[in-house]
Amino acid sequence: MPMTTMLIGRNSKSRGKVNLLKEYKARTRYSIERIDSDHNSPEILNQFSSVQKGVIQLPWNHSVPQGKYAISLRISNEGYSVVLDSMIMVIIK
Repeated sequence: MPMTTMLIGRNSKSRGKVNLLKEYKARTRYSIERIDSDHNSPEILNQFSSVQKGVIQLPWNHSVPQGKYAISLRISNEGYSVVLDSMIMVIIK
């Protein structure tokens, strides 16, 4: 992975490398791959959304019933993608 091999210093020559690192991180995409629960209705599961850096969002006025929801995330970048199975557990009480 380019991120692990990049050296970042404080001199003027390294500023381009810092910008490259920021651009590399910006292209990383997070999305919900799957949600496992007792309630598998699409109307319920479509209320969950993924925002940057793997944060799961649920509207304030949601209609998701109480229960546990195991969310699998897909993290992808140019030429690389991985699914983290049951990475986040959301408990609604």
